[in-house]
Amino acid sequence: ASAEQLRARVADVHFVIDEVLRRAARGDAPWARVRRDGIGVSGHSFGAHTVQAIAGQRFPVAADGAADARIPAFVAFSPSLGASRLSPQDQFSRVTRPFLAVTGSNDNDPLGGDKTGADRARVFDGLPAGQRALLWIEGADHATFGGNSQRRAARLMRRHPDAERDEAACLGGGLDDC
Repeated sequence: ASAEQLRARVADVHFVIDEVLRRAARGDAPWARVRRDGIGVSGHSFGAHTVQAIAGQRFPVAADGAADARIPAFVAFSPSLGASRLSPQDQFSRVTRPFLAVTGSNDNDPLGGDKTGADRARVFDGLPAGQRALLWIEGADHATFGGNSQRRAARLMRRHPDAERDEAACLGGGLDDC
């Protein structure tokens, strides 16, 4: 999770969109059906940092060319302000397209740091008024948003005990038990 890795991930997203649009313009199946105005980008954790950069987040280090005007909407699961001297408003003032930030009450740092769900929600606070939304899920932890959390989380990160219990109840009994 370094500045170099962020730049590489941003370049990967630009490359993929370039390639998809190139194939669509050529009429290649199934790419010919791609709607240029329907491209969205989402990511979890460090992937959320990538989404934030592509949406236009300002960083204390040079990240010129990260924002991509071809993307009309963004979703960041477990977003983060990161280490910056810039205020949340200064970091996100250039984000002008729809942006959904998703976090929860137990979305703490899975590696043991002091980041909380409330800290992650500060990304929403920094976004300009208008096309922004925050989905706050009571009881959700960091692994809740990563997919396949039961197997992966046990090996890689600490789960919040309440989130692990609630998720097991939901998966075992269906949505009525959630």
